[in-house]
Amino acid sequence: MSAIPFDTLAYSSKLQNAGIAHEQAKAMANAQAEAMKDVVTAY
Repeated sequence: MSAIPFDTLAYSSKLQNAGIAHEQAKAMANAQAEAMKDVVTAY
Protein backbone atom coordinates (compact mmCIF):
# COMPACT_ATOMS: atom_id res chain seq x y z
CA MET A 1 0.00 0.00 0.00
CA SER A 2 1.25 3.48 -0.82
CA ALA A 3 2.08 6.02 1.83
CA ILE A 4 -0.03 9.13 2.18
CA PRO A 5 2.12 12.27 2.28
CA PHE A 6 1.54 14.26 5.45
CA ASP A 7 3.45 17.44 6.21
CA THR A 8 3.85 17.39 9.99
CA LEU A 9 5.63 20.75 10.00
CA ALA A 10 2.79 22.51 8.15
CA TYR A 11 0.19 20.82 10.37
CA SER A 12 2.08 21.80 13.51
CA SER A 13 2.42 25.38 12.28
CA LYS A 14 -1.32 25.61 11.64
CA LEU A 15 -2.02 24.35 15.15
CA GLN A 16 0.39 26.88 16.63
CA ASN A 17 -1.22 29.68 14.61
CA ALA A 18 -4.53 28.63 16.17
CA GLY A 19 -3.06 29.06 19.66
CA ILE A 20 -1.75 25.58 20.49
CA ALA A 21 1.60 25.53 22.33
CA HIS A 22 4.64 24.47 20.26
CA GLU A 23 5.37 21.21 22.08
CA GLN A 24 1.71 20.18 22.10
CA ALA A 25 1.32 21.02 18.39
CA LYS A 26 4.43 18.98 17.58
CA ALA A 27 3.14 16.00 19.56
CA MET A 28 -0.28 16.22 17.92
CA ALA A 29 1.26 16.35 14.45
CA ASN A 30 3.40 13.30 15.17
CA ALA A 31 0.43 11.41 16.61
CA GLN A 32 -1.66 12.24 13.52
CA ALA A 33 1.11 11.02 11.21
CA GLU A 34 1.39 7.75 13.16
CA ALA A 35 -2.38 7.25 13.09
CA MET A 36 -2.48 7.80 9.34
CA LYS A 37 0.39 5.36 8.86
CA ASP A 38 -1.41 2.76 10.97
CA VAL A 39 -4.60 3.12 8.93
CA VAL A 40 -2.77 2.81 5.61
CA THR A 41 -0.78 -0.26 6.69
CA ALA A 42 -3.85 -1.95 8.21
CA TYR A 43 -5.50 -2.33 4.80
